[in-house]
Formats: sequence, structure tokens, C-alpha cells
Amino acid sequence: CRWRYDFDTAGFFLIDISIIAMAGFKNDSICREACRAAAFGDPKDAAKIAKAEVDKYNVPGGFASYSLGAAPVAQFELPPSGHGLVTGSVRVKTSAIVKAPFVVGIFSPTYKLDSEQSFPYTYNIP
Repeated sequence: CRWRYDFDTAGFFLIDISIIAMAGFKNDSICREACRAAAFGDPKDAAKIAKAEVDKYNVPGGFASYSLGAAPVAQFELPPSGHGLVTGSVRVKTSAIVKAPFVVGIFSPTYKLDSEQSFPYTYNIP
């Protein structure tokens, strides 16, 4: 029956779009968490902290893989005495590569979604 074929195609299309949208929302959340974690840590370790946070969310065999889009940019000033609150901010970019499993995958096998967040430093040097 033609009606059933059209309904199945539309249903698979909606599933694909939903997977892509959820991966985009998750990428935004991962970027925010990676940036927040980097802002709470030592500014010299911002890249290592952000990468560790992003790597926690990668699941082998999933529909999406997440990575740092570029090295985190840390702009900061250390206190003159060497102790106290660090001033400045950190900016993190993340990317998600999403594989659409059904109909949308015909047009492009993967979709790249980017996110960028910036947070002020809240690190206190003991």
C-alpha cells in the first residue's frame, strides 16, 4: 500500500531529524560542561581538563562522536602576589559528528555540529 510506504519514510525521516537535534543539544551541554570544568581548574591545564570532560561523553558505536573543535583559549592574569583569584576567561569549542541512520543519511552520511562557550575563571591559587 502506497500510504504505508509514505508513512514509514516520513517516520524514519523524523527519527533521523530527532537524532541530529538531540546530538546538537548534547553537544551544547558537553561544551558548557567542558568550559565550566576548565574555568574551575588551573589555567595552564585548561586544554587537558576540557578534553577529559569531552571524552567522558563518547560512547563507542553511538550515533554521534564528540571532540574538541580547537584547543581551548585561556586568557588570564595571575595575581601579582602569586596567590589569590585568577582573573580572565576560557573559551571552548566542541564538535559533534552525527550519523543519521535512515532516510537523511542518503543525502549526507554525516553531519557536523559545532558549539562554543565562554566562562570566567573561578580558580583560586593557594
